[in-house]
Amino acid sequence: MGDRVEKLEGQMTEVQSTLQMLVQQMKQHSALMGEVTKQLGLKSTNQVNETSEGESSNVESRLAGKKVKLLVFE
Repeated sequence: MGDRVEKLEGQMTEVQSTLQMLVQQMKQHSALMGEVTKQLGLKSTNQVNETSEGESSNVESRLAGKKVKLLVFE
């Protein structure tokens, strides 16, 4: 049992480092796109993002009350 826990902890560490790497890449991509947008003289898309974020929180609230039956894996 201890071996399985250690293996899962190792996998979770890998997942966390991968997610951190993806966050960094997304930040770099966002900064690059912002610079390209500025160079092209286009309007920023932050207003669109704010709207979509608000909509996603509404969806999350609506879905928060739903119960889901999870399968048991052995």
